[in-house]
Amino acid sequence: MAVIHIGANFSKYVLSKRNATIQVLLDGRKTNASLIVDGYINSIVKKFSDSISINTKDIQNVSSKITYRMWFNPNLNPMWSSVPALVGILINLVTILITALTIARERELGTFDQLLVSPVKSSEILIGKAIPAIVIGFFEGILMVLMGRYIFGLPFEGSVFILFFAMFLFLIAIVGVGLFISSLSKTQQQGFLGGFSYIVPMVLLSGFATPIENIPSTMRWIAYINPLQYMVTISRAIFLENPSLKIVFVTIWPLLPISFFTMAMAVVLFKKKTG
Repeated sequence: MAVIHIGANFSKYVLSKRNATIQVLLDGRKTNASLIVDGYINSIVKKFSDSISINTKDIQNVSSKITYRMWFNPNLNPMWSSVPALVGILINLVTILITALTIARERELGTFDQLLVSPVKSSEILIGKAIPAIVIGFFEGILMVLMGRYIFGLPFEGSVFILFFAMFLFLIAIVGVGLFISSLSKTQQQGFLGGFSYIVPMVLLSGFATPIENIPSTMRWIAYINPLQYMVTISRAIFLENPSLKIVFVTIWPLLPISFFTMAMAVVLFKKKTG
């Protein structure tokens, strides 16, 4: 979040009653949190300045000599941190609602029984329901990336292939959640409410507005199994940082077990409901 660089000559300048300067490097991707950290740093430096001014009255306030550098977002433009995160949030919203309504709609219209008596396996029905949602979500993600780059003027520093690979794993994970909700729902209204009941807490625990570290420890474990949290982190990193594959892989690999688990749960519940 922040790095404080104190030069080698800092003590020498203080003792010689000269202006002493420190450098603060802040993470511009998290605008609100960076400004809060900036306030704490200013308070600490001011207290230090007041403590030394008793004996060195000629020295100027050290806090006035803080120099700042905002990494990844030099102008602290809030769009630079919010638009990349919205790529994952909007994909999550649309894909969950599509998949949460798909099987429930078949049940409500009475066509679901026709699917069950057809010579098609349960797994093939789920694949047929999952593929359109993945395709729609993927194209929406591409559209959001293009809008962020060419309409909102955001930089795109990383690899588009890494972003799309992470987006694909993310889509599999949330499609599994949507199909799980849809398998439980008997009507479209139930599917719609179930989808929003999942979306709202997952967005709050995604790190979009509040850093994961600030979430109470009793609920933080939910954030670590939330696929949206990883997609938000990856999207911001690819847009603003240009991270190496090694760094991104640490954030991407949790999507693999999450995707496997959600799809497996959707298949098990669907077979149970149709068995």
